Amino acid sequence: MQDGMTCTQASKSIGVERKTVNRRREKDPALDDRLLAANKLGTVCLNDAILERYEGVMRGEETWTKEQVAAMRDMSQHVRWLSTRLYPRLYGDKGVAQVSQTGNGQITLAWLSTGATDSTALPDPDADQAPRLIEGVSS
Repeated sequence: MQDGMTCTQASKSIGVERKTVNRRREKDPALDDRLLAANKLGTVCLNDAILERYEGVMRGEETWTKEQVAAMRDMSQHVRWLSTRLYPRLYGDKGVAQVSQTGNGQITLAWLSTGATDSTALPDPDADQAPRLIEGVSS
């Protein structure tokens, strides 16, 4: 999985059904952590592979049909989305825009930092660490 294989592909390659892997993940948090870490590394591999394909086209080493262009666009968008979910520290947004409006017509725009340094995209709202204001503009 750290080489970009899906869980299904990795399971098949070792002769185990995916549902068996999922059951074991549920029962073994250490296994779940290792597989999640492999998924994170796999997103780096997928991003590199897509970039190499695009560069091959730009260098004239590959040509794509219209269907292949559309498929690569879809694949790139999916990998980008997956990367932001599995590895937000590397591929995710570093903050959140917040817009609020009061009853008197005042609008406030703030850019909030999640302060996250681990694999969570946003902090738990019930946790002690709330987003902190980086910059605010009022009009």
